[in-house]
Amino acid sequence: MNEGRERIFKVFLERSHSDGAELAAVFGTLLKDTLSFGHYAGIRRGFSVAQQLEKLAKRKNEGYKVEIVKIILQQPEWSVEQLYEELDYRDI
Repeated sequence: MNEGRERIFKVFLERSHSDGAELAAVFGTLLKDTLSFGHYAGIRRGFSVAQQLEKLAKRKNEGYKVEIVKIILQQPEWSVEQLYEELDYRDI
């Protein structure tokens, strides 16, 4: 990704100096915003999982927490929906 980003910045800067600098600045801002959004989305996903686990703990036996953590550790890339499908499948 860094190579591609540097190449794009180089092309922007090779254009007329003022236009290229402006394009590079806008592209840099877009990259930062995208990275910030990804970070924020990850935090929201983790918070959502934690909220659901808290609700689940109130309704179910404490022994299920260990099973849920195992699923999350085995499949960290799963969405919340996939996690709940697996919990339903295991009848947890």
